[in-house]
Amino acid sequence: MQCVQDTIERRPQFTALEWEGLAPDTAVAALPSLVACRLTIEVGDRAHRCCDPAAVALVSVARTDPSLPGRARAALRELVPGGAIAGSALGELVGGWIAMPGVDIRVTGSADLGDGGAVAITLADAAVLLQAAGGDRLLVRTIAVLAEPSSRAEDAVRASDGWRVVADGVASVPLRPGVVHDHPAGWAA
Repeated sequence: MQCVQDTIERRPQFTALEWEGLAPDTAVAALPSLVACRLTIEVGDRAHRCCDPAAVALVSVARTDPSLPGRARAALRELVPGGAIAGSALGELVGGWIAMPGVDIRVTGSADLGDGGAVAITLADAAVLLQAAGGDRLLVRTIAVLAEPSSRAEDAVRASDGWRVVADGVASVPLRPGVVHDHPAGWAA
């Protein structure tokens, strides 16, 4: 007779950490079991981005990121440098451009990315955007995904004051795991 534990398929568990801004290389290198690193570039001003989960964000992501939900991973197979894929709620962006001085990224398609306000781009395109004229004014967050629950990653998180856990022990990590859904006092929901 087999033990029940032997017959249950183990699902991967991921932990997502967030760094406000562009995380230094040393902070990323200190993380154990890193499986993905994403950059989220918020579109809008600092006063409104924290409370509007529907706000548009450019999210750099690798097509092979194992932590993405299956539907998003399948939709991103067509993602290439110079191209972007908009979330299904942003379908009107298809055929348009993400542009800054010296940067042109064509929105080539729309798909269910699990986050209606996200536009997926490559890490190479995110780097070009951040290096473009005015790129230093973009609102950036770094998301690091670890292939383990935070209990094993706590030492790395404690070693660097900039990381905070935004998802722990999950089977998949959405494009924007750290989006805050609470509105400050005085804002209508």
